[in-house]
Amino acid sequence: MRASTSRNGPAATTLRIDFGTGPTTGVANPWRADLLTSSHSTGIRTIDTCTALPAPMRVLMKLAARMPAVFASSPWRGITHARVRRLPPGAE
Repeated sequence: MRASTSRNGPAATTLRIDFGTGPTTGVANPWRADLLTSSHSTGIRTIDTCTALPAPMRVLMKLAARMPAVFASSPWRGITHARVRRLPPGAE
C-alpha cells in the first residue's frame, strides 16, 4: 500500500483546536513525520496533520509555500540560523 501525503499544503487549512485550555488556531502541517507513519500503521490512505502555531508562524508557512526561492536563499537561511542559535539548548 502506498500512502498519500496530506491533501493540504503548508497552512492551507486553518482550524480552531481546543487542547483543554481554550481554543487556539491550528494549520495544516504536511511536513510531520507522523503523517507517513500513521498512514502505514493504520492503513488509512489519506491523513491530514495540523499544528497549533502563533500567527507569525502561520503567515511564514503560507509564504514559504508560495515563494520557495526566497525561503531557500542564503540571506533567509542566515537570518533563521542566527535566530535558532539564540534559542536555549534543547534535549540531546
